[in-house]
Amino acid sequence: MGSLLTRLLWLCSAAGAVQLTERSWQQVAGKTVFVNFHAQWCSHCQALKPTWNKLANAQFRFQDARKEKAILIADVDCSGDAAKFCVDMGVDKFPTLKHGHPLDLDEYKGKKELRDLERFLQELQPASRQDIVCTVEEQSFCSAAEKKLIKKFQKTSVPALEEVIEELAAEKRK
Repeated sequence: MGSLLTRLLWLCSAAGAVQLTERSWQQVAGKTVFVNFHAQWCSHCQALKPTWNKLANAQFRFQDARKEKAILIADVDCSGDAAKFCVDMGVDKFPTLKHGHPLDLDEYKGKKELRDLERFLQELQPASRQDIVCTVEEQSFCSAAEKKLIKKFQKTSVPALEEVIEELAAEKRK
C-alpha cells in the first residue's frame, strides 16, 4: 500500500507540487523533499504558489530526463487541522520552505524567485541509500532485524514502552 501511494505521489507531481498531509508525510520517508509550508489566508503564500508549481513541473521533467532519483517538491497546507503538524515541523511563519530528509528538514533561506529556487535544487542532492530511514509506517526501507524489532515493540504495552524510553534517556544523559 505504501509503495503504491508513493508512486501515485510521484505521478501527481507532474501537475505541480505534491500535496502532503500529516497522514501522508511518512510515505515520503527516504526521499529528499523540498516543501512549501503555507496557509491559505497568507498573501505571500498565494504569490509564491505559481512559482512553486513551475518549480515542481520543471523538476519533474528534469529528473525524469536524467533517470535519477527525484527530489520531491511538495506543499503542506498549515491551515485548520494541519496547524499543529506544522508547528511540530518547526514552522512559525508563512511561507516556510524546508528541504532534506522528511524527518530532519533544514530551512531554505534563499530568494524565492524561480531561477534561485532552480539553482538551489541543482545543488541539493537526492537521498542516498544510507539516508533512507526505516519507519513504522513505511517498512519497505527496513531490514529484517528492524522489522522484527518493530513487531516486538508493537506488541509491547504502553507502560513497558515508557519504561524502555526512560532507560534509554537515562543512558543518554550519562
